[in-house]
Amino acid sequence: LLGIEPAEPLEGLNLWNFVDGSGGQRRQYVTSAFNNYVWCRDDRYVYMARNDGAEARLYDMEADPEQLHDIAAAKPELCREMFQRVLADAGGPLPNYPLLRYLATEWYRLDGSIDMVYPSR
Repeated sequence: LLGIEPAEPLEGLNLWNFVDGSGGQRRQYVTSAFNNYVWCRDDRYVYMARNDGAEARLYDMEADPEQLHDIAAAKPELCREMFQRVLADAGGPLPNYPLLRYLATEWYRLDGSIDMVYPSR
């Protein structure tokens, strides 16, 4: 829109085409993943789970826009469908990333500075 070219080639779609109507049909849902969790959203529902589909949560955004009532147990088939959308967009099963956690002491000092001390491995 600003006429600025990216320094490096980017992968993706120009979303402005969907705003002005020249982008064709809009997608019926959006998927995302971060670390060991996935997310899917369509016009009505929000789904999130672990990368393998475990610990699923599902929210009806029409009835519960603040996402206070998890309805995953009541709608297992919809959860499976949402997870299949994530896998389809990802092109197959998702990796499981190991979580690296180290216990740290003295995270915040009284003067507001941060001092993280990690134990030896």
